[in-house]
Amino acid sequence: GANNDEKEMGRTIAKFVSPKADVKAINEGGEPEWFWSALGGKGDYASSQRLQETVISQPARLFQCSNASGRFSVEEIPDFDQEDLIEDDVMLLDTYDEVFVWIGEGAQPEERKSALELAVLVRYMIDINKILMVTILRKKYVKSDTSGRDLDNTAMIQVKQGSEPLSFTCNFVAWDPNKWSNANSYSDLKAQLGKENAGISLISDELAKYNKKYDYEVLISPEIPEEVDACHKECYLTDEDFEKVFGLTREEFEAKPQWRQQALKKQKKLF
Repeated sequence: GANNDEKEMGRTIAKFVSPKADVKAINEGGEPEWFWSALGGKGDYASSQRLQETVISQPARLFQCSNASGRFSVEEIPDFDQEDLIEDDVMLLDTYDEVFVWIGEGAQPEERKSALELAVLVRYMIDINKILMVTILRKKYVKSDTSGRDLDNTAMIQVKQGSEPLSFTCNFVAWDPNKWSNANSYSDLKAQLGKENAGISLISDELAKYNKKYDYEVLISPEIPEEVDACHKECYLTDEDFEKVFGLTREEFEAKPQWRQQALKKQKKLF
């Protein structure tokens, strides 16, 4: 994917570093054995079809997802690098073929769930400022993208801090693999898919955890599951249990004023 300007700059730098050396251009895929030996051996590196484009048709975009202000908000980070990955927040990296939800070690459960839902539900091809002015979780992100991608041809992946795969890190200039010390190889990360507490997982699998239903006794216990939003415990009851606990259907409950809903939840130890 190198363009002519990049190739010319490479030759210029090579002549500056070694003015007496014979500069030889080698195309990707045609590297002789001595080339890889000089680099310590051939290893995995990012080589997706999109990276081979001379002009990137869909540049990667990074968004910060946070509820630090008291409400879930999304802000695009222009000209981003690794330092823009905020450890107390959740970041969304859209590389077009793949959508990553990056989970910082200090991210709150509410931020994690909202960002996962955002990856699936908020429409991509509209201005980010408009996204913040609409009901975020009711718009379609990948699903109604008019540029040709859909949920079937777009990989949607959750990545935990320190477990970033090559397809993620290749979008950052001068990525430092030792910044969070527990970096894994691509083969290690691939093997983690499907395992509990894996550094990398499918967004659909992670969302399923947040949509799980729990018994009433679990929701009123001192230690609730990490995925449960403590402010909306009633959402994790089955419809049958909801009616048993409140004596109301969900529709009847939601039709009541906010203050009345809060009072009912406090009565039932769900707030």
